[in-house]
Amino acid sequence: MKDKRRHIKTKKWHAYGSSLFKPVRLFFGFVMVMVFSFILFVGTPYLLKYKASYASPVPIVGSFCPPLMGNCGCATVPTTAITQAAVAAALDAVANAVEDFIEDFIRDAIDDAIGALLTAANVMEHNIMDWWTQLWEFDMKPSFQNMTAQLHTGHADQSRQMASFFDAQNMTNLNNQLKQAEIEAARIVRPSTLVCMAATQAAGFSRANTFVRAMRFGMEDSKQKLGLNSLGTLGANGINAIHNDKWDNYRTIFCNNQSNKGITCAVSGVKPDADIRPTATLINPLTIDMQNNAERIAAETAIDNIAGVDVMNPVRPAAVNTTHGQRLILEKRERLAKRAAARSVNMLTTMGWRSRGSDMNTWVNEFNQKSGSNIVVSPDPSYHEVMHALTKYKFLSGHYGEEQVEEPINIEREKLVSSSLYLMQLRDYYELLERVALTAAVDTSILLDEYGNIDNSSSSEAK
Repeated sequence: MKDKRRHIKTKKWHAYGSSLFKPVRLFFGFVMVMVFSFILFVGTPYLLKYKASYASPVPIVGSFCPPLMGNCGCATVPTTAITQAAVAAALDAVANAVEDFIEDFIRDAIDDAIGALLTAANVMEHNIMDWWTQLWEFDMKPSFQNMTAQLHTGHADQSRQMASFFDAQNMTNLNNQLKQAEIEAARIVRPSTLVCMAATQAAGFSRANTFVRAMRFGMEDSKQKLGLNSLGTLGANGINAIHNDKWDNYRTIFCNNQSNKGITCAVSGVKPDADIRPTATLINPLTIDMQNNAERIAAETAIDNIAGVDVMNPVRPAAVNTTHGQRLILEKRERLAKRAAARSVNMLTTMGWRSRGSDMNTWVNEFNQKSGSNIVVSPDPSYHEVMHALTKYKFLSGHYGEEQVEEPINIEREKLVSSSLYLMQLRDYYELLERVALTAAVDTSILLDEYGNIDNSSSSEAK
């Protein structure tokens, strides 16, 4: 029972959790604990052991008079064993009761003091927590939130400013690039000597190429019609008509009064011996004026003397349906094809490239004057003459380098012009190789006909 009561009292301080701290009560409780402790622990044993009897001043055997009390007088107490045991038991009971009372009192006082202290600490803790909660919820947290919002706003504005700086820089760079591109474009298309030269060159080449193709196709068609004895041509009248025409041209144009001991003609023709001088007639001239009758006939005759002319008398109507007549017609066509292939090189290099038609006299004459050339520029330069000026006279002017350093863009223009000329020359070389291949094929065919032909008559006899 005693232990249970003690357990309950030791847990009594938990009930103070919701009470307020009382300093006055704690102080008086502490004072009372000190006073009762002194009385019970010091005064009570003294009275029980030393003040039990005052009847006789002299201690009596079996009495409880303390020997130190002097003549205080002690009362005689029973001296039997039973009485002494009863008194001892009573003293023990009283001592135990007092001890229990004092222990309980002290324990209760300590529990009350500890409970009050814990309650005060608990209240203080709650107060501190409430204070911190209030400080955080109403003071610090709103301030931090506002500060965070301000920081975010500042960062966003800083990012916007930096982006604006970068955008401004990029826009400046872009504007500079666009202005530079406009300046370069303006410099490229700005009228200048080189720009005008390039434009004139392009237009002149276009016209010259047109004349080159027209003259080449026209001359080839004319020679084929002669060989086929076409109506409306001299070939329709047979080989004698062609012979007479060639003799008339010789007497009036090519005859040299020194030839044949001066017997053939007393006066030389317009172009003496031009028909037998292919270098002077076909190669040396940069432009051949096909509108001039004498120059045209001289070029045609020189080519005819080199490649030959196959003109035969027409096959009679009665022989057309015979095997012999048909064979003559087919052989004539074979020979015409070989003649055309053999003539193709000269037709390209002379009648084609050297035919007038570019209308660039002033432009080519400027190159000649700057280079100091004494070659007379034709009134209407040919494709070959323009190419000759661009690939020879231009670099001999003495001012070619100065013209390039006038402006940096001139170097780029000159690169384009030089590349164009180089490609055109490669194209000309390719066309020439094609015609050389045809000539080689003709030569091979002639060799096969000469050394590889099978004699049908011999074959028949062998059978």
